[in-house]
Amino acid sequence: MGWIFYFWLFITYLGSEYFYLVALTTLYLAVNKKLCYKTALILFFSMWLNNLLKDLFKLERPPDRLIEVSGYGFPSGHAQNSTTFWGYLAITTQNVFVIFLAIVLIILISYSRLYLNVHYPIDVVGGIFIGIFLVFTYYLLSKFFEEKVEKIPFGLKFFISGFVPLMLFALYTILFFVEASEDVPRICGAYLGFAAGYLLEGEIIGMMDSQIFKFKVFRCFLGLIIVFITYLLLSILFSAGFYIVFIRYMLIALLVTVLVPFLIKMLKI
Repeated sequence: MGWIFYFWLFITYLGSEYFYLVALTTLYLAVNKKLCYKTALILFFSMWLNNLLKDLFKLERPPDRLIEVSGYGFPSGHAQNSTTFWGYLAITTQNVFVIFLAIVLIILISYSRLYLNVHYPIDVVGGIFIGIFLVFTYYLLSKFFEEKVEKIPFGLKFFISGFVPLMLFALYTILFFVEASEDVPRICGAYLGFAAGYLLEGEIIGMMDSQIFKFKVFRCFLGLIIVFITYLLLSILFSAGFYIVFIRYMLIALLVTVLVPFLIKMLKI
């Protein structure tokens, strides 16, 4: 394999679980906590919907793939989720650099799936269009309902933040229990931990977004070190089991949204 293969392999990893773990941790701790929360909600829903659609359509991937992948082909998760993640950041921030970066990365990540021959063009195009639809729908709905949601009592908001991911998890499990993807407990566990953790952190800790660059860097470094050590430990201690995976990813999300902010506030950074 030449350098071109490894270049596209690197690009495709920018749409992987590990990238989003780093990106959401960095965005939450060092950039804008509320923006990260809203981005995480639509990203996790997009991931869940992608798995649901794949198991509904059951369309096979191309033969002679350059890398090993599992699951069905349509729609492309990398294309859909990168469009959702970067598209929402672009439309929300309306920053020229973020918009440019979003366009470039969505195109590159989507094409990488074609180069590596793990998707047909229709898979990638379908994923992009679904991502665009989700971004604009979520953006418009959040604009309309945001003030109303802010007025909901904490207890009810906390209940909803737990109920929605649990309902999505239950729905998928009931529909596809025999061949259920392990991606779904990861997604729904992280969804629950992030949604509930953000509300808990705001209520009992109240970490403020830092405007000082060196503090941003230290927050990011501290968060990523703690998260990846915990990720590895939980992977070793609780490596298998459909429901165990759900709990593992819920704990990681709670670590990012609650425990690390607590340490940051204690250290005054």
